[in-house]
Amino acid sequence: MVLAVLAAIVVAVARWSRRPGWDGRHRLALAAGGLLTYAWHSFTMTPVIAAPGWLIVVSHVVFALAAVLLLVAEARRVITREVRTPAGADVVTLRSYDLGE
Repeated sequence: MVLAVLAAIVVAVARWSRRPGWDGRHRLALAAGGLLTYAWHSFTMTPVIAAPGWLIVVSHVVFALAAVLLLVAEARRVITREVRTPAGADVVTLRSYDLGE
């Protein structure tokens, strides 16, 4: 059952990613969903190594904060690359080589 759901998700994302307008925001959303799910799921798992309880919680919190900071940094990069037109129509993707950098 789990494999069927995962297969359906893969097919849906593959189809959506071919549509016009699919850009960095969508890729960021997919990556953020996976990374944040992994981060919160770590709090519910049994540790692989023996360590004091406080150390395990602290390590999970540090990982979760690092994940959020990574996503915020990438979101800023995605926002600076993609500028909406004044009318709010299509999205124009700007790359560093487009800007002469």
